[in-house]
Amino acid sequence: MEATERLRVTKTSLEVSNEKLESELENTKERLRTALSKAVAVGSDSKASKATVVTRMFENKMKELERELSQKTSSVSELKQQLKEAKEREERAHTWARQLEDQVRANRTESGTGQLIVEWYECIKPSLTAGGLDDS
Repeated sequence: MEATERLRVTKTSLEVSNEKLESELENTKERLRTALSKAVAVGSDSKASKATVVTRMFENKMKELERELSQKTSSVSELKQQLKEAKEREERAHTWARQLEDQVRANRTESGTGQLIVEWYECIKPSLTAGGLDDS
């Protein structure tokens, strides 16, 4: 249960980071467009070369942001898969615990034949509840 919560928190954090990177990428693209339009408007060689350098800097920044965004998106996908697997494991464990409880209840009704199972279940019951499984 704790691992599932940590995965959810990490997923949320990565999604927020992903949105921030997307916003930063859009801002950088806008600044690049602005720099390019200024470079076209300026006829001077020195200003044009400066605009070219600025343009390259923005292009490099955009590529870096796109790479980071891709990595974050991949991380979010992996976390979603891990979260799904953790949830499935938890559901299987709950199902297994309920089956054991049903077996114990059925054996309690029989005359003494299920006493070993009852004793075994009572011994492991604390470890089931400590592991996030409860009687509900």
